[in-house]
Amino acid sequence: MARASGRQSASPPRSEIYHAIKANPGITVTELAEQVQLGWGSVYHHLKKLRAAGQLRSRRVGKRRLLYVSDAKSIPKRPLALGATAKAVASCIVRNPGGSIKDVMDELGLSPRMTYYHVEKLVEARLVTAGSRTRYVDLKPTARLFQTLGLSQGKRRKAR
Repeated sequence: MARASGRQSASPPRSEIYHAIKANPGITVTELAEQVQLGWGSVYHHLKKLRAAGQLRSRRVGKRRLLYVSDAKSIPKRPLALGATAKAVASCIVRNPGGSIKDVMDELGLSPRMTYYHVEKLVEARLVTAGSRTRYVDLKPTARLFQTLGLSQGKRRKAR
């Protein structure tokens, strides 16, 4: 049985996966599985084959794995993927710079554990600064957070 080489795929599902990644650089494995309508195990199998053939690159960002084809010209050096809750927490900090974690919990109605988790991740990613190393008070957005959210820094003043 002859193996396909180069950009040729050995199977139609693998080819479909490759083209889906090429059309959506930075797609997550879960999003990919939904798009190509295959089970997670099948998608994982084909991703493993594509990676072994050198046709696929991936980056881990938090709990997510972002997928790119190897010939992608602009794979971000430090891609950021914020989920819905992280975006809500980040947006709350942008609207209320200088606030505390309690302010974020009160505004969004999140549990303390979930709020601490997301604020901690935003601080670790240097998207948010905190006035204390041990407590999350005086939370302020960084320029990088504005860039990640697609906002200009001038919008912060209007959102106050």
